[in-house]
Parts: sequence; C-alpha cells; structure tokens
Amino acid sequence: MDEKIMNQMVLINEIMRLTLLVNNVSEHTIFIEYAGHVNTLDCRVHVNGWRKDNKWTKDFHVRLNSDDCGCFMLNKIKEYINDLYMNTEIVELEQKGAECFA
Repeated sequence: MDEKIMNQMVLINEIMRLTLLVNNVSEHTIFIEYAGHVNTLDCRVHVNGWRKDNKWTKDFHVRLNSDDCGCFMLNKIKEYINDLYMNTEIVELEQKGAECFA
C-alpha cells in the first residue's frame, strides 16, 4: 500500500481517537463525517459544546484524494483537537476517570 495512504489512515485513526476523548471528557463537541462517495472528511468543532441553532466554532474540510492524500489538513485537524484535549482541566479528566493519552 502507498505510504501516503498509510499515513492518511493513521492520521484519521488518531483524529477519531482524539475526538472520542474530547467528546467524552470535555464540554466540547466534535462531529466527524466521512463521505466515501467523494472521499472527503469533514470535521466541525463546537467549543464549549453543541447547542441548537449555533454555528460551529471551527470547520475543516479535507479532500482525501488530493496529491498529499489530505495529510496536511489531517495533521491540522489532529493538532487542533489535541490542543482542545490538552487544555481540558486535569481535575475534570480525573473526575471522569480519563487517562491522558495524547
């Protein structure tokens, strides 16, 4: 398998792992959507949580069939979500029994 595709898969896996952590241990809400028919990944972040009729705080759109397989943007998403996770209060993490994986 192509190295770029492998890197893409690893990054998407890491984004999903971080998304699950953030959604479960913080007030933030992240939506991830993969559209296989056009090979895109969308990430919408609601800092401080989702609320009806509120627009997202940050929006990422990645074309996974680009020259770099979307790896540049996937890295940006990973860094952004990791920062959200790392800025979650340690006390809050401990109360929810989360391990610090990032």
